[in-house]
Amino acid sequence: MIIANMEILTKEVLDKCTSRNVEAYTLKNSKANTIAFSTNNRRRREFEITFLKDACYRVSTRFLGYKSVMAKGDGEFFVDNDPDGRRKKFNVNLDTVGAVNKLILDMLENGFSETPDVQYQ
Repeated sequence: MIIANMEILTKEVLDKCTSRNVEAYTLKNSKANTIAFSTNNRRRREFEITFLKDACYRVSTRFLGYKSVMAKGDGEFFVDNDPDGRRKKFNVNLDTVGAVNKLILDMLENGFSETPDVQYQ
């Protein structure tokens, strides 16, 4: 199993998270290949990075503000249904750590919202 590693995140990304009051942490057990980014004391998951095979990464979110940033960025952007079946989930696959950090910074700069919107089915 691929294990998520917080060391891929640059100091600049971590500082931007702190300034937006977003906590970055690795998930445990069955989702140990994921770094989650949450606000409100982990009540609201802003987005996540999933570590895939072959040194690839998937950044995923439900929020429309981040969607617009992700769709303009590098990588393969696609939309699927959230596991709960009520909402849409927005994803982008990236193949370098640099691309992941660049996207996360851009998402926090241009897509963050105190009151985010989601797209329902």
